[in-house]
Amino acid sequence: MFLQVDKTWKEIMRKVQRIPNAMRAATQPGLLETFQNNNSLLDQINKCLEDYLESKRLIFPRFYFLSNDELLQILAQTRNPQAVQPHLSKCFDAIKALEFGTVQDNRPSSGDRAKTPSQVQHSNDIIAMLSPDGERVALGKGLKARGNVENWLGLVEENMMVTLRRLLKASIQDFEVTDKNDWVVSHASQIILAVSQIMWCKDCTECLTTGTDKVANMKAALQRAIDNLTNLAAVVRQEIPKLIRNILGAKITIDVHLRDICSELVKKEVETVNEFEWLKQLRYYWDTELDNCVIRMSNSYYVYGYEYLGASMRLVITPLTDKCYLCLMGLCSSIWEVHLPVLLVLAN
Repeated sequence: MFLQVDKTWKEIMRKVQRIPNAMRAATQPGLLETFQNNNSLLDQINKCLEDYLESKRLIFPRFYFLSNDELLQILAQTRNPQAVQPHLSKCFDAIKALEFGTVQDNRPSSGDRAKTPSQVQHSNDIIAMLSPDGERVALGKGLKARGNVENWLGLVEENMMVTLRRLLKASIQDFEVTDKNDWVVSHASQIILAVSQIMWCKDCTECLTTGTDKVANMKAALQRAIDNLTNLAAVVRQEIPKLIRNILGAKITIDVHLRDICSELVKKEVETVNEFEWLKQLRYYWDTELDNCVIRMSNSYYVYGYEYLGASMRLVITPLTDKCYLCLMGLCSSIWEVHLPVLLVLAN
C-alpha cells in the first residue's frame, strides 16, 4: 500500500515540476480523488503499524513506556543490540545501559601496514546491568541478545529478577559471617538495604518473642540500632568513592527510620508481635518455605518484586510516609490477591 501511495505522490510531483503553476497543478482532473484515496491508504497503513507495535508491546509490556518513534528506531535496527541502549532508561527505571561482552578483531588491515592495533567489537553476550549511579550488577551466564528484541529484553528482565533474588539470598548468608563494614560495601545497594531490613525485623521479632522482659529486649535492640548508625557515620566521614557514599547514605536513611521505630516500640512498651504498633510497620522477612523475600504490613503480604533500583539516594521516611505505605498496601491487598512487583518501589 505504501508503495502505491509513494508512486502516486511522485507522479503528481513530476507533473507539478513540468507545469510550475499552482492553479493548473491543483485543478488537474481526478487529483482530489487521488489524494482522498491516498489518505485512506495511509490511514490503513497507520492502523497496521499500530497493530504491529501493539503486538511487540504485548510481548514486552515495558515498550509501552516508549513512543512509537522510539520503538520503531529499535525495531528498525533489530540486528544491532546497541540500538536499545539509549532507550533502556525508559524501560527500566534504574538500568542506564547493558554491558556486552567483547571480541578481539586481530585481522591485519589491507595496505602498507602489516598489522594494526586490536579492535574491540561488542558480542551478543550480555554480562551486566549498569545503573545511572555507576553501580554494576553482573547477570547470569548464557544471556545473549539474539532474535527479536522484545524476546531477549524479556530474558533480561527475567534474569534481572533471578539475579537479584540469588544475590539477596547469598547476602543474608554473608551477613552472618562477614564484618559489617566489609559487608556493606561488598554488595549492591538494593541488596544491602533489603537484607538490613530483613535482619532488623528478625532481631526485633526475637526481642518480642524470647525472654521475659520484652521491653528490655527492645531497649537493647534500640541501642544496637544507635551503635550501628554511629559506626556508619564514622565510615561516611572517611574518604570513600562516590558510589559507596551513596550506598551508605541510603542505608543511613533507612536505619534512622528503623531506629525511630525501635524507639517508638520502647516508648509504647510493645511486648508481643501481635500488637498493632508492630504489625503496622513495613516488615521484611526471608520466608524459608517459599525460599523468597516477603514484605508484610498489617494484613498485607507481598513477595518482593526484585525490580532493580540502582544505588540512588532514598527519601527520608516520616510518619506520614508510613501512613501512605499502610493505606496503599492495604488498598492493593483488598483489590488484588497476587503479589505486585510495583510495590517494591513504594517499599524502598
